[in-house]
Amino acid sequence: MTGGLGAVGRPLVSELCRRGHEVNIADRGHHHSAKYTRCDVGEFRQVEAIFAGRPFDLVYHLAAEFGRWNGEDFYETLWRTNAVGTKNVIRMQERLGFRMVFTSSSEVYGDYRGVMREEVLDETPIRQMNDYAITKWVNEMQIMNSADMCGCSTHMVRASIFRPIAALSAAGSTMLCMASRTWSTRSTGAPVHMSTTRHAPLQMLRRRFALEKFTTLPAHRYTT
Repeated sequence: MTGGLGAVGRPLVSELCRRGHEVNIADRGHHHSAKYTRCDVGEFRQVEAIFAGRPFDLVYHLAAEFGRWNGEDFYETLWRTNAVGTKNVIRMQERLGFRMVFTSSSEVYGDYRGVMREEVLDETPIRQMNDYAITKWVNEMQIMNSADMCGCSTHMVRASIFRPIAALSAAGSTMLCMASRTWSTRSTGAPVHMSTTRHAPLQMLRRRFALEKFTTLPAHRYTT
């Protein structure tokens, strides 16, 4: 899992371990865990080293620079990490054929004012409102193109992180509000996708339930 020490990565690692999975994590900082690898996804050599001699059943690619103003203030780092970094991971996916789960963002819906159905971006021209949103839409297109050209299989999750009022959850907890889509290519070359509708803010999911989007995947839709 890239970004395994992040806001989504930490609780997801805990949940996967609770379910009995062996989880190896990668992030930019230092960490004491024996199952930790330091890696800047913007550097292909470091990404390549993660996979050296270690086959993985599933790769969670969560590593990203995030935030509207962070992306404007540190745009060089944003584009290098999000666009180049994701491309680096995709290149390894094309080489090794692993299944992947990728975190996009609800920011890709941009200035759209209607109900944020999963199909909206396929049907309606939308202007993303900041560089962070643009990089996430770029990532989705990178993944879809790789599925078409190389047959890669990726489950994309559009996530939002909230700090809700105490009445909606335990104090200090983080909620995720998300939609998801699986992209793969069958032997016919036609893209196969599964979509769900994004939840409205007042229907936010509690963390553990929301993690089902990451941990319970439609495996029958993946190619081998």
